[in-house]
Amino acid sequence: MFRRTLLAGLLLTGWAHALPEGGQVIHGQIQLQGNGNILQILQSSPQGIINWSSFNISPQELVRFLQPQQGVTLNRVTGSQASLIEGMLQANGSIFLLNPNGILFTSTAQVNTGSLVASTLSMSDSDFLQGKYHLLQAPGIPMAAVVNQGKLEVGEGGYLVLSAPLIHNEGLIVARQGQISLGASSQATLSFDAQGLLSVTIPDGWRGAQAQEAQTVLLTRGQLTDSLSQVLATPASPEAISLPLASGILSNSGVISADGSQGGRVTLNSSQLTANLASGTISANALESGGQGGHLEILSAGTAFSSGQLQARGGGFVELSGQSPQLLRAPDVSGGLASSGVVLLDPTSVEIVNLAGSFDSFVPDVRNGNGGGRPQGVGTVSVQALEAVSSGTIRLEATSSILWNVVPSDGALDLQPGVNLSMTSGGTLLAGAGQLIRANGGNVDLSSAGDMTAPGVQVRNGDLSLNSDAGRIKLEGNLSAERITLNAPAGSIYTQGHVVTGGSGGVKVDTLNLLGASQVGPGGVATINTTGQLDLGIFGPNDANAGAAARVQGTQADFVLRQNSQSGDVYRNGVLVNDRSVSGGGAGGNSEVETESNSGGQHSSLENEVETELRRSGQDLRGLASQSTSQQLLSTGTYWVPSPNSHDHASLLPVSNPSLSSPTFVPLYTLQLVSPQVVDTRGDFWQAFIEDFILWVEPEEESRIEKKP
Repeated sequence: MFRRTLLAGLLLTGWAHALPEGGQVIHGQIQLQGNGNILQILQSSPQGIINWSSFNISPQELVRFLQPQQGVTLNRVTGSQASLIEGMLQANGSIFLLNPNGILFTSTAQVNTGSLVASTLSMSDSDFLQGKYHLLQAPGIPMAAVVNQGKLEVGEGGYLVLSAPLIHNEGLIVARQGQISLGASSQATLSFDAQGLLSVTIPDGWRGAQAQEAQTVLLTRGQLTDSLSQVLATPASPEAISLPLASGILSNSGVISADGSQGGRVTLNSSQLTANLASGTISANALESGGQGGHLEILSAGTAFSSGQLQARGGGFVELSGQSPQLLRAPDVSGGLASSGVVLLDPTSVEIVNLAGSFDSFVPDVRNGNGGGRPQGVGTVSVQALEAVSSGTIRLEATSSILWNVVPSDGALDLQPGVNLSMTSGGTLLAGAGQLIRANGGNVDLSSAGDMTAPGVQVRNGDLSLNSDAGRIKLEGNLSAERITLNAPAGSIYTQGHVVTGGSGGVKVDTLNLLGASQVGPGGVATINTTGQLDLGIFGPNDANAGAAARVQGTQADFVLRQNSQSGDVYRNGVLVNDRSVSGGGAGGNSEVETESNSGGQHSSLENEVETELRRSGQDLRGLASQSTSQQLLSTGTYWVPSPNSHDHASLLPVSNPSLSSPTFVPLYTLQLVSPQVVDTRGDFWQAFIEDFILWVEPEEESRIEKKP
């Protein structure tokens, strides 16, 4: 038996060719022991650094690291050969394997460590010893790849990181209830928070601040397999091959698992393409009943593509995001509490497509910059993938636009029972005619910063919300839900002949104008039916094409109208129902304003306060003021009064009531503030309906707005 022990600072020589060679201990208390086909590294210090001339493990060979608790060892290859791992690599602590020439774990490789980082990028000794894990492509060295065809496994709760310009997995990667991060880039930073959770930052990845041009990557012998060649659109070769524009590519055709009693976390990020192929499975499932599903992120600054399985069972979180995301197969976040799972697409722009139509099911040839034939920067998600999400909430959050213009064979997007749908666009949200969303037991929320053309939506036992922050809303179909909210505070809402039907939760509308068609005339009508309340807020200014700010017909259990001074006329079932007397409020409010009267003279101070309040409320009723000292309250009814524009100051004016035999004089500052609904005008007179609020001022007394019982 041959056995050799070397202390820190000595060279390791004379091993069988396949085992790691030329080992030089740079830092730490480390002993290197060889015994036939076994190399054992004994480390007694918390940190260790070993430079190797080569680091290979042949089949039937074993390299074992024995480290103190939470010990970590940096293994750096300084020679010119890629690492070929065909045998077993074991460690009870954390292992860093850095080889700028490339790393290949073959199908016979078995890696079992506490944690593992395998990378073609470089890191300085000082950064490593300070726990600043900055990885960077070394200048003057060709870019290389990390490829796994075997089994890479870390201890429960551990972390596993692959970092290189090109990464491909077609084997098995396991971190039970742990953290897995694959980053295809020329730079990365690993950091840990106070709880020990790993974060891997890629500056030119999806959320990075600096993008880099794709560069040539050198693949060593055996790295270009059939599944990787599909991604690279390059015939498989058993030899080394140089691939231009291949950096920033990450693909998976194997299994990546962070399953556990609680699901772990898996992040795949790249600067050009992240592809989960049809045979690939990425999971962070909760395996125990009541466990919380984990967190999956499939990201890319270019295209994030998935036609394989994405699983975070137990109500976990799955995100597919990139400049051009493409989702073919529905993620699985089932098994958690009701609506607890989330499926997020967070692109720049996205188009909802019909799988049987224009969806490109093949992997895009991103090295040619065409995104698989689709416009660069525009992602796709199939209607069929959305329909197959079995539980939780689907969120589409595009920073630019959401487009939906391909009708599926049945004419609708049918959500599974209980599934919620939220679409949010930082620009426009546009649906073509004939699009329909059907939900059962879930809520639907469509929102855009700009204009929205909304599909027809049918929600059973759920709520519906349409919101355009700074644009208009045009309906392309009927709306129905238990509760409906339509909000366009800076634009108009065009129902275009479609019907809005709410349940007992009612219908609430806030908009400048509610119009029956995009070019509405005096006859344009919006039809709203609800067994609950219709709460209508119209805030103008009146649309130039409209005969009125709103014309509403239909049946409602209750009706509330909110207007301000800028809004136009509102008609309900053909009857004028204006109420613009309190800015931003409506009849029946409980607001209270207190003023003080002064003695003597014409009460000019009080008059100014009253006039100011009247102007604020949107109605100038100074013509109702009188110098009379009598005390009389106006009663409910219809009155003819002088035009408010014909008098600059308060004066003694007659107010006639058709129900009275003679004119009745209005006493001093007896003024109607709320709900003088104008129903007719004749010359210098106007007809007002007096209903809810009366301001009654007596000399040298307090005045207040009071609601009539």
